[in-house]
Amino acid sequence: MEKSVVEKKIKEKLDEYGFIESDLTPSELEELKDEVEAELKGETILDGVLFNIPYYERIAERENKQ
Repeated sequence: MEKSVVEKKIKEKLDEYGFIESDLTPSELEELKDEVEAELKGETILDGVLFNIPYYERIAERENKQ
């Protein structure tokens, strides 16, 4: 899979859910990459990694880092 296409889709997914890359752990980013690659191959992902991340908790963590 072409890296730039995957990276673009990851950015779109993060934007869709209101996250930035630093909101996710390295393992969550890797899982998201795997999900995007699977979607690009035509697979359907139900309840992916972004669906299971507590949004407000991550946003609070982001605010505390600043």
